[in-house]
Amino acid sequence: MLELVLRGVGWLAWQAGMTGRRVLAELIGTILYIAEPSRRRLTIANLRRAYPELRHRQLSDLARESYRNLATVFLELLATPYVAPSQIHRMFRFRNPHLVQHKLTEGKGVILVSAHLANWEWSALAATIEFGKPLLVVVKEQRNPRFNAWLDRVRRSTGNETVPMFRAARRMLQWLKTGGIVALLGDQAAEPTSDVFVPLFGQLAATYKAPVVLARRSGAALVFAYCRRATDGSYDVFFETLPEANDEQIPVEEVVAQYNRLLETAVRTAPEQWVWQHHRWKYQPPQSR
Repeated sequence: MLELVLRGVGWLAWQAGMTGRRVLAELIGTILYIAEPSRRRLTIANLRRAYPELRHRQLSDLARESYRNLATVFLELLATPYVAPSQIHRMFRFRNPHLVQHKLTEGKGVILVSAHLANWEWSALAATIEFGKPLLVVVKEQRNPRFNAWLDRVRRSTGNETVPMFRAARRMLQWLKTGGIVALLGDQAAEPTSDVFVPLFGQLAATYKAPVVLARRSGAALVFAYCRRATDGSYDVFFETLPEANDEQIPVEEVVAQYNRLLETAVRTAPEQWVWQHHRWKYQPPQSR
């Protein structure tokens, strides 16, 4: 039943086109903003951490836009089975792909650490076409097994492979040994007892160190990747290399902090396109409590 609903709504989202999806996203985003007061308060609180100079009305407007972005991502995701991979790829402009292509020629693989910016799902689908090879995408499994199965098929629709994040270590190493690309998201709250606390928007946040550890263990290059939606609904993708990830003389924490600085810069270019609804600062170091 669930799959039939997803197919039906996906078909409608596809038929609506970009303009129709934009209208629907505004409606759905507004409903979500109103319907979930606790999540709305968290969203505004997170925005206040990053933009303490803004008034409450400005923070509320940004929060509403962030909800619209979430709705846009979901509608595009639903429409994916009805959109040709080449059509998705044409919606993306990869601004500096040579940074990744150059690393791939070295044969040690590339780790793309990205963020929940704009449409991170479609950017992974487009990337495999751009680079001419499938990505191994590290994913968080959904609680509903039927929805998880549907989502997994969508994520594999352009040839990518997926692996659950808690069972990913060995598979990632194997993939990188063949000179492949591993893609993962590193902008949500990490494990407070085993990961590292580094600044994000001026406040300490538990952040994943696994991408840096993986780069040093495999010899693969670590590259920060993010996309941004343009006003016409198309997307721009940018890459930033982190060569320090492969330098054992540099503490892991310093490289993770550099990743967060790149993330913060990216978010500030389009703050309404980041997922502020996540409880990003829910963990704090013991001495800060």
